[in-house]
Amino acid sequence: MAEQSVNVISSSGSTTPQKRLSKFSTGDAGFDRILSGGIPRDSVYIVSGSPGAGKTILAQQVAFAAAKAGLNVLYLTNVSEPHSKLIQHIRNFGFYEDGLIGSSIRIYNITSQVRDKGFQQTLDFVVETVRSEKADLVVVDSFRGLKHALEVKAQERGAIFDMTARLSMMSCTSLLLGEYTALELETDSEFAIADGIINLWHATSGPQDRRTLHVSKMRGMSYLGGEHSFAITEQGLTVYPRQESMPHEPGYSATNDRISTGIPSIDTMMNGGLIRCSSTLIAGSPGTGKTLLGLHFLAAGAALGERGLMVSFQENPAQLALRVASFGLNESLGFDSGLTHVLYMSPIELNIDEAAAYIRRIVEDHRIRRVVIDSVGELEHAVEHPERFDDFLTSLVGYLRRLEVTTLLLREITQFFGMELSISSRGLSYIVDNIVLLRYIEWDGYIRRAVAVLKIRGSDHDKSLRELLIGDGSIRTGERYERVAGLMTGMPRFDPNVPDGLNPRVDQ
Repeated sequence: MAEQSVNVISSSGSTTPQKRLSKFSTGDAGFDRILSGGIPRDSVYIVSGSPGAGKTILAQQVAFAAAKAGLNVLYLTNVSEPHSKLIQHIRNFGFYEDGLIGSSIRIYNITSQVRDKGFQQTLDFVVETVRSEKADLVVVDSFRGLKHALEVKAQERGAIFDMTARLSMMSCTSLLLGEYTALELETDSEFAIADGIINLWHATSGPQDRRTLHVSKMRGMSYLGGEHSFAITEQGLTVYPRQESMPHEPGYSATNDRISTGIPSIDTMMNGGLIRCSSTLIAGSPGTGKTLLGLHFLAAGAALGERGLMVSFQENPAQLALRVASFGLNESLGFDSGLTHVLYMSPIELNIDEAAAYIRRIVEDHRIRRVVIDSVGELEHAVEHPERFDDFLTSLVGYLRRLEVTTLLLREITQFFGMELSISSRGLSYIVDNIVLLRYIEWDGYIRRAVAVLKIRGSDHDKSLRELLIGDGSIRTGERYERVAGLMTGMPRFDPNVPDGLNPRVDQ
């Protein structure tokens, strides 16, 4: 985090320069990322949201994060409940630390102050308490409730300007919480003077609860815009920054280096393998070998010491382990040595921003160089607004490319046979660099697998349709199919009297 110098008078009377943080953490890495490092100090922030949106949990989490950073925190509440009950509510959260209560964090219930004094006197009390406690952070929960309890008149609202100015002069950061209405967001005086405004929403989308956070104002600093998903868990409030809002500056050098898919004959079809840092769509009907191809791709990287990540929304780790063992890939994938990581997330009520956050974290923490996502169909299905999916996937693929990651995106095609196979209902085929199609064809009375390379951006490739052979712990290509259009279901069957040049043959 950025630092700035302040002068502190020592016991001898001399001034010594010291460093202090110009920002402090919110207690959540995702929220810190949205705020470009954390909450700027010596400013006034409003946290607005409906009942149950998470305002108090966010404020308490910020309070504990500030205390752990060595700051003095003053928590003022006008909720008519004892301190013991307030502490009981937060004791089970991961951010809670009992030793900080009463030392770095002091809690005041100002219900009696509100009841016995007027608005101006109450604000004066807040300022004087901040001064006497030498607070670096003050939380007022709830500030809107305080105003309404005191029935603040229009002429008294100037006192809010005075209070916030005095707090800023004392180098105190303020968090003012409230359940504001849409009209109050536009008209109340505290919103005009606030340095930052954070809005929390809790809504229901179909059968699913949805929590989002939006920073609508943050004076003098950059932040990630738009709505960001968050969840309230046993750790506290966890924010998942919207993938599309992440920085998009190029951070990699273009290359023509080739890397293996783990299947030499497919590498040959691709004119030498995949271009490093590219993205490839592996589209295919169920059972055609998409996941197996992805596992071979990760195993090929592990053999070179490159770390890989398997993101699975379909098979849990136990199911994946059985598949890996059946093809003898467990040792070559390097699960035990940490060369290959597995991220499994249930597709039920999947949150795509949460999924992207986990992918980013693993890729960054473990310097991953190969990623397989199985499959992007679950991500597309989880998008609340379908028009968002293309931007989301473009951003995620671009992010992985900037970190020099080569990506395989697996996608299931629902059709088993037919002349027209739909890869995507939208722009997926334009987002990726390469496309490999796996499918079934009916040949000589048998159902056989086939593979074709449809697209390699910036490179030539084999344009034939070849048989895909899976067995004996291996996957490879075989015969090249010719006149395949006449061999589909519902079309004329294989004719042994057709001249040899039009029948399939084995290309060595």
